[in-house]
Amino acid sequence: MNKQTVTNLSKLPNIWTKHTIKPKVFSEFDLHSDNRGFLNPKFEGIDSGTLGTAIDLGARYLILNDDRAFDNAKIGAFNYDLNSNINQVNLKQWYIEIGDTKTANELSKPLDNAAFHFNLNKGVLENARKIPLKNLERSHCESLITMAFFESCFRSRQALDYDIPFGLDRMSFSRIRTMLQRCANFFRKYGVPTHIDYTVTANNVFGDGDYLSENYVADFKTYKRSPLDKPYNRRQILLYYAIGKHEQKYPEFQIARQLIFFNPRTDKVYSVNVDDISPDLINYYIEIANNSVSDETKN
Repeated sequence: MNKQTVTNLSKLPNIWTKHTIKPKVFSEFDLHSDNRGFLNPKFEGIDSGTLGTAIDLGARYLILNDDRAFDNAKIGAFNYDLNSNINQVNLKQWYIEIGDTKTANELSKPLDNAAFHFNLNKGVLENARKIPLKNLERSHCESLITMAFFESCFRSRQALDYDIPFGLDRMSFSRIRTMLQRCANFFRKYGVPTHIDYTVTANNVFGDGDYLSENYVADFKTYKRSPLDKPYNRRQILLYYAIGKHEQKYPEFQIARQLIFFNPRTDKVYSVNVDDISPDLINYYIEIANNSVSDETKN
């Protein structure tokens, strides 16, 4: 039986019915990290998915000093170059077939453009660790965007069909810096996690969550609106908690008191005490995670 990810399982439409945590059970708090309020993505010059990944990588590397934050991005850079070289080999063969050996010979050198830029931007971000977040420069944030692009190449298992991003508009740069400062404020108030990018596994599902500590299971969502608006977000974080508690791989799951969403775009925290979640609901999620989901149920 093929396992699926926690994210995909949480999005299946017909297995959950009303089995989820209601939005009204969550408490909402404004962290008041600054006076800038809601940061509308309408005015940013980069897609929200890439920016959200950049915030995640920046929080892990610059704030929490996670030296493994760019492991996936490094593999993504390799995928980018590998795909580029395969395309180049095919193009070279085409030039040979049409008799243009001069152009074909010019295409003989292997490409390592992405690997070069990975190492270049990793060096820029190593220097960024030495300065306060409020002093981050545009070049530092551009390096985070490049790493986010390589992370996307890793998750897609191939090179995406656009160039490595270099330039970053002033608005997007300012937003990234502000949201990273908000992330730092979250960790000051709620404590740093003991595990970053933790993993959970059950018979039917696997996944990697954002942050785990003795106090919380936290997921960062860079959305325009509340993450509670999407039911699969609420299912997803409860799946992480239920599987983690049942699996007993991390002792923190046995004592964590809250499930938390943090949105650095709005600077808001949404939390629910685990004691306020029905044990029957938690057991239902464990049952779903440990039993195969039939094709009829998926449809």
